[in-house]
Amino acid sequence: MTAFWTKHDFDAHSDPKIIRLLANYDYEGYGWYWRIIEMMGAGTDHTLKLNDCDSIAYAMRTDSDSIEAFLRDCISYGLFVEVNGVIYSNRLCDELEEIDKKSESARVSANIRWAKYKAENANAMQTHNERNANRVEYNRVKKNTKEKKKDSSQARMSVDDFEAFWKQYPRKTNKATALKSFLKLDRSLLSVIDKALTLYKKHIAEQKTEPRYVLHAATWLNQERWQDEIPINGASQKAYSPEQIEQFKQLPINQLSPDQKRALGWNFAPGSGWSPPA
Repeated sequence: MTAFWTKHDFDAHSDPKIIRLLANYDYEGYGWYWRIIEMMGAGTDHTLKLNDCDSIAYAMRTDSDSIEAFLRDCISYGLFVEVNGVIYSNRLCDELEEIDKKSESARVSANIRWAKYKAENANAMQTHNERNANRVEYNRVKKNTKEKKKDSSQARMSVDDFEAFWKQYPRKTNKATALKSFLKLDRSLLSVIDKALTLYKKHIAEQKTEPRYVLHAATWLNQERWQDEIPINGASQKAYSPEQIEQFKQLPINQLSPDQKRALGWNFAPGSGWSPPA
């Protein structure tokens, strides 16, 4: 596994979220926080599970009850995010995206320099512009995709599909990497991704999430976040495919979960319970 490092800002202790942590846990909690960031970074998916407090506590030489309370407080401070019992750090996700971006840009720049060197030595007329390596890579992927056979393109996402997705995605960062991730997906996922993206945008608006904490599109796609159950107005909601919706319609309503009922258009009101779609 390739080792990497994340930035530990010299003024991190001045972050309002960190100040809240220090007020309640002093510098012991500050050390715990950075140790948990290290543990997330060392994992394959860069997350931790809330029900795995025993292992986390053992690694930090403390008890599981203290760690669970600490993690829940960090979530309330905004230092971590919890979805369905899985905990991750927006800060760490941003750092990893930046690492990927720099690595990809370096590779693209090296290829361009080599191509330019060969062209100059062959007295070729064409030159290469290195001022926007990421844009060059995006155009290359886009061109190659359009040249694929028609029957192959029908099974996978198209560049046009990506452009529609990118237009709606709330954070416009590292488009080339997002395009690569998107084109690997089966086109049957298009409607689910579209619905999930709408839910994610509602969640961002409701939580007033700062732009820098919104996931990069490539991260959202690579981690298959369209499968998340997203809390909106205090209730979890999930995007389902048309095929799944049809399956739900065949089941008795009392066998469906709350988010499945909402997917069918049912509404819940305190005191009166569930009501069918109008």
